[in-house]
Amino acid sequence: MTVWGNGLAIQPTVSNGGQFGAPRGQGRTHAGADFIGYSELRAIEPGRVTFAGVLTPAAGVSVAIDLPSKIDGHIVTIVRMHIKEGSLRVSKGSHVVAGQLIGLMGDSGNTQGKCDHVEVRLFRNGALQKTVDPVSWIARRIGGRPAVLSSDQRVAKAFVNGRTAPTRQAPIRGSLARASQARSTASREVSASRATTSGSAEPSRGCGSGRAPSRAPRLRVWLRSRRGVRRSRPRRSPSRRG
Repeated sequence: MTVWGNGLAIQPTVSNGGQFGAPRGQGRTHAGADFIGYSELRAIEPGRVTFAGVLTPAAGVSVAIDLPSKIDGHIVTIVRMHIKEGSLRVSKGSHVVAGQLIGLMGDSGNTQGKCDHVEVRLFRNGALQKTVDPVSWIARRIGGRPAVLSSDQRVAKAFVNGRTAPTRQAPIRGSLARASQARSTASREVSASRATTSGSAEPSRGCGSGRAPSRAPRLRVWLRSRRGVRRSRPRRSPSRRG
């Protein structure tokens, strides 16, 4: 079951300038949507509370809820920000159902007025991959349609609730990175050793030829030198038998 942040199936109003993707200066865009016109904040989806408290000075009092099942291979986290101080009704680790009261609308953190800032974050391998438009997400979920579309997502740049730094692709494990570096080092050492032992090898002719350097010129020079040696030798007179 999915509902809007006011606990109803009717979409609430989004504040002017609070739309998903709205410019925020310095090349940033709005990572969520700011809903207004109600006071009680209700859980949009059932799930487990993974964070409850002051997320950052800008976000203020916030709540993060993970959906129970992955969608398109992503862990989906719905974050609510700017909640009224002292109004939280949930704590980290608790489970909620859609429509359950989680707090009251407020203006904690960096905001120009009371609003329900909603973000839908998609994680893979513990790293934030992208955020999607909450309006489209909730509308599709209520209507039983697919909720993840490429047309309403942005690269993850927002802060992360207790997970690794946001990135488009999850970082390579340290052990794999070290193994790859060791293989590269060993390959360079083998190449250097071959170059040292060859010594008199001819320089490379470049890529793409696919042919070994020809030995014909050196062979012709050697043959000419041998002919010259033969011509320079004096002829022996035939010996007479007595």
